[in-house]
Amino acid sequence: MRFTASDFADGSYGGAAGKAKTANAIIRFIESGFARAKFTRQAYSGGLMYMFSHIAHYDIHGFFSTWFEDDRNILEWLEYVARSPIYGDNDCTLAEVERVVQKYVRESGLIETYRQHVADVQEARERGQLAALKAKYEGSN
Repeated sequence: MRFTASDFADGSYGGAAGKAKTANAIIRFIESGFARAKFTRQAYSGGLMYMFSHIAHYDIHGFFSTWFEDDRNILEWLEYVARSPIYGDNDCTLAEVERVVQKYVRESGLIETYRQHVADVQEARERGQLAALKAKYEGSN
């Protein structure tokens, strides 16, 4: 476990132990490569649906499909989290959890990794299209 209750204020919103549990669930989900099986109720209902000015996206399945079903959306989410302002008092919000998740995202190198991966996939797709078009219009002489 990465975070413990002692890492957070014991405010009325979730309590320190709840905040630690939520932070750990979100970090485990990110570290899993955004695996669907790791997108738990604790990660979603315990925090993400309220954090970074997110809306619930109807339910856990809608949230996952909006942000995590493909690498482009994952990159968009990582960039969104990294630049999101964090509002609220530690006693009344999950601002502390937002800060530790944001710090993790900024320092993990994941944004650069996903940027490069998305660019590589796009280039491979475009090169495949180019080869198909060349074969179609230039033929093999």
